[in-house]
Amino acid sequence: MHFLNHTKLFSVKLACLTLFYFVLASEGLGQKQQTDTLNEVQQSVEQNSDQRQQELKTQLIEFTGIISLQHKILKDLRAKLDQNTTQLTKIALEGQVAESEKILKNAEVAFESIVTGGLDLENFKEVPDQSFDWQSDLIEIIQPIFQSLKDLTEQPRAIERIRKTIEFYQQNLSEVENSILKIEEWSQAEVDRATRGQIQTIQEDWRKRKAEAQRNLELFQLQLRNLQIRQESIWTSVWSAFGAFLTGRGLNLMLAVLATMAVWFGMRTFLRFMVPKEGVDEFQTRSQYSRVLFYTYRILMMMASTAVFLIVLYVTGDWLLLGLALLILAGIAIGLKKYLPQFLAEAKLLLNLGAVREGEMVTYEGVPWIVKSINIYSHLVNPVLEGGELRMPLGEMSQLISQPIAEDEPWFPSNLHDYILLPDGSFGQVVIQTPEFVQIKSREMIRTFLVSDYLNLGIKNLSMGAFACVGNFGISLEHQEICLDLVPNAFERSVGLFIDQNGLQPFLEELSVELSSIQSGSIQYFLYVRMKSPAAKYYWKILRIMQQACVATCNSERWKVKNPDITFQVPPPDFPQK
Repeated sequence: MHFLNHTKLFSVKLACLTLFYFVLASEGLGQKQQTDTLNEVQQSVEQNSDQRQQELKTQLIEFTGIISLQHKILKDLRAKLDQNTTQLTKIALEGQVAESEKILKNAEVAFESIVTGGLDLENFKEVPDQSFDWQSDLIEIIQPIFQSLKDLTEQPRAIERIRKTIEFYQQNLSEVENSILKIEEWSQAEVDRATRGQIQTIQEDWRKRKAEAQRNLELFQLQLRNLQIRQESIWTSVWSAFGAFLTGRGLNLMLAVLATMAVWFGMRTFLRFMVPKEGVDEFQTRSQYSRVLFYTYRILMMMASTAVFLIVLYVTGDWLLLGLALLILAGIAIGLKKYLPQFLAEAKLLLNLGAVREGEMVTYEGVPWIVKSINIYSHLVNPVLEGGELRMPLGEMSQLISQPIAEDEPWFPSNLHDYILLPDGSFGQVVIQTPEFVQIKSREMIRTFLVSDYLNLGIKNLSMGAFACVGNFGISLEHQEICLDLVPNAFERSVGLFIDQNGLQPFLEELSVELSSIQSGSIQYFLYVRMKSPAAKYYWKILRIMQQACVATCNSERWKVKNPDITFQVPPPDFPQK
């Protein structure tokens, strides 16, 4: 036991000396890192350095004595172990030897560390292979985040803990008082001296318990009052937290964001300098290699900006924001794994190697579009629509397929201000057509169609190329002898004359009148007039002119007009129609 107590005494002393030494050594290292200070500060540092040097010499002398003493103690203990001792004594001596060896090793390490100038000797030990444990590494990263949340709510939680402790001691004190009352009742009972003495001993013990509970209760009540006095209002706390954020993590975050923006815009300016003739945001290339270089540079811009953001947080030592940033990046990386095939397809589009190519045509919701440029938001154009431009996301663009543009590619069934015929026979003019809807002016009224509905109508456009006006006219069978030559020639001359009188002769391309059929006692003639597209607005007038000319001819030649109850408006296949 003598050796054991002696060993513990030296162990405590060694721990104190070691702690004192490392404090001094850390202060010495801190002083060495301070440069470019004033002369007065330098003199003070030199005086402190001499004082620490003298203290370290004293420590070396003390450690030397401890090492010598431990060697002597170990020698004596090993000598006793060599003697014939009992098993119990041997176990005790082995424990003393292990503890003494530990003290000796610590003293030697401390002595060597002082001599080598505070060098950490653990750095020279061989590091064992450590298995990778991602869970422990993740916990180490997110620990500052939870620690900050814990510190933020420390005072309310401390108040709540003290209140629960006060409730516990109040209940405990009440139970102790009830027990003391029961003991006092027993102390007044008639019992023998030994029993009375035992009751008095228990009574005294419970009174001490009551006093201790009372002291603890008063102590925690005092702590609660102190915390409540120091507790600030909610607005003061919020303002203090906001101020601490601005001068702490807020400043670090602002520096990181500014550095990131500086790198991003700097590299973007360099790119604009290298590509001065084309917009940086809507970059179009004629070479696949230049396109690859362009998007590779954009990826490097993102990587460099992210790296600068993390480096600034690392240099400022803000592990909370750094951990949050790493967690966000890890989440993004995990999310990207799911959408990797889609990203590869979009990357092919950006490199102009996908199913959609720049300068070709795609059909989107039934409307053809020219692919002007492919980017994060691709630029599509339809030249015949008002506001005919689309910014299409790359993800939606990857679902389309483009094709080369034909020489006379129709971009829409109609152009602005074209005259058209609707399936219900209505005649009108296109006044507005956009990618969303089309408006038709018919009989001074505006009819509006969605583009999808308008495309499904199957309209007849009279303003594209040429258009035909067809009609039927019948005379009586009494004129059978002249029905094959005289009548159609007269009708044709009359229709041409009426067209000329109305100023439409320059637009006339073809005029024809032929016998088509004999029905219900009448001879039917097919009237065909083909006009150029500028005369489209006179469509109904031309139809009326055709009938008026035939009636005028019949009146002048005294031919009888007769039409059957049922007539066919479809011309024979020899005559073209729009």
